[in-house]
Amino acid sequence: NSLKNFLATRYFRNALNYHTYSNLLIYPYGALEQETPDSAIFREFARDMTAYNGYTYGTDQQTVGYSTRGNSDDYFYDGYILQNHGKIFAMTPEVGSTGFWPSQPEIFPLAIENVMPNLYYAYVAGEYVSAINPYFSQQYFNPGDNVDLIIPQLRNKGLSDAANVSITLTSDNPLITIISSPVNVGNIASRTTVNNSQNLSFTIGGTMPADV
Repeated sequence: NSLKNFLATRYFRNALNYHTYSNLLIYPYGALEQETPDSAIFREFARDMTAYNGYTYGTDQQTVGYSTRGNSDDYFYDGYILQNHGKIFAMTPEVGSTGFWPSQPEIFPLAIENVMPNLYYAYVAGEYVSAINPYFSQQYFNPGDNVDLIIPQLRNKGLSDAANVSITLTSDNPLITIISSPVNVGNIASRTTVNNSQNLSFTIGGTMPADV
């Protein structure tokens, strides 16, 4: 009841329930031998997070090979949707590879390898807009060149809508001059991708030394 009341009086969008061990990232369902209707969301989140630490991701059956009834991730996800103000996208990192109680020298490295996944999951609780497949208009840059940064698409990976999105290009090098205005994209709904046809541009100064 304490956990039930705690969740019902907050507005959580996602959660991580940390366990040890096996270097895994597990998402629902745990009790059923199937994925959730939101499996595409869980897979995208898990794929992005494990890119930082190399953990294996999947459901209980796909990772540890057995089901777990009554687990916290299932409960958070769709145990009490109305009371919890919507689904809570909960996952379980199983940290480490040497046992349930890592040795003291292992603790900092294990914490460090999970910093970026933790930050990512905090970001996607709100709006989190990412550039999809950005590229430059040319492979090599020379002094005097005008270069375009092309961002064909933007994706809001977050669980909340993004409002008044804009893209701005800046430089901390005085020999690089930004010649494009900020690109106003507008609103991007949660979990959607929009096309972008406006490029960002800059000029490389004629006195730019080589190999900078």
